[in-house]
Amino acid sequence: MKPAPPSGLRRSAPDEAVFAFLNDLVRPIAMYLYGRKIYETMAIWETPDVIPGRTPGMQDFARIWQAAAVRDLKAPLPHDVSVAGPNLAAQAIRAWLVDEYRLLIVPMMLGGGKRVLPSNVCVKLDLLDEHRFANGMVYLRYHTRA
Repeated sequence: MKPAPPSGLRRSAPDEAVFAFLNDLVRPIAMYLYGRKIYETMAIWETPDVIPGRTPGMQDFARIWQAAAVRDLKAPLPHDVSVAGPNLAAQAIRAWLVDEYRLLIVPMMLGGGKRVLPSNVCVKLDLLDEHRFANGMVYLRYHTRA
C-alpha cells in the first residue's frame, strides 16, 4: 500500500469541473502511449471501484480510459493517439511526431523530477485554446507551426 500523498498533492487533484472538461478532451483518443511511471500512475483507472470517494466524473474518465487502452492496439486508428511520460514524449517530440501539445497547469510547485519537455528542441507553437478553472488549474492547447 502506498502512503497518502502530501496534503498539497491532494488539494491539487482535479475537481468535477476539471474532470468534465478533461473527459470531453480525451473521449476521442483511441490509444494512450505511456512510459512506465505514467502507466503505473494511470493503472488505477483499470479498477476505479477501489478509488475511495470516486465521483461521477472520475467514473466517466475510467470508462473513457479503459476503452482506449494500449492493449487494444489497432492500426490505422481513426482517432487521436496520446503520448505521455517525459522519456516517451521526448522521443516523439524529437522525431517531429507531435502535432499538438495539451498542457494542464496545476497551481503547485514541487521542484525536482524530470523535465516536461526535452532539451535542445525548438518547436514553434500557435495557441489554439485555453481554459481557466476555478481551482486555479489552466489548460493550454497548442498546434505545431511548420
